[in-house]
Amino acid sequence: MKKKTLFLAMALFAVVAVNAQQRREMPPPEETAKRMADRLEKVLELSAEQKQQVEEVQLKISKENREALKQYRQANREELMKIRAEQQQKSDEEMKKILTPDQYKKLVEMRERQQNNRPRRGGSRQ
Repeated sequence: MKKKTLFLAMALFAVVAVNAQQRREMPPPEETAKRMADRLEKVLELSAEQKQQVEEVQLKISKENREALKQYRQANREELMKIRAEQQQKSDEEMKKILTPDQYKKLVEMRERQQNNRPRRGGSRQ
C-alpha cells in the first residue's frame, strides 16, 4: 500500500512539474506579434495597412526581446529593464509613424492602464 501511495505521489509530482514547465514556455514571436496586432486593431480601429505595419513592428520587437532575454538571462534585473526600455522607445518611435495621433494616444492610455493594473513585485531579486 505504501508503495502504491508513493508511486501515485511521485506520478502526481511529475505531472505538476511538467505542466509548470510547459506554462513557462513563451509563444513564438510570430504568434505574439499577431495577437498584439489583432488586439490593437480592435482597440485602435486600425486600417488593414496599419495592422500589417503594426504586426511587422511587433514581430521585430518580439524577436529582439527574446534575444535580449537569452543574452541577459543571467544579468541583473536593472540591466534587463534598461534594455527593455530602449526597445520600448524604438517601438514607440515606429508606432508613431504608423498610427494617427488619436490612435497613438489610445495606445499610451491602454499601456498606462495595463501598468497600473499589473501586480507589483516586492523586494529585490538580486
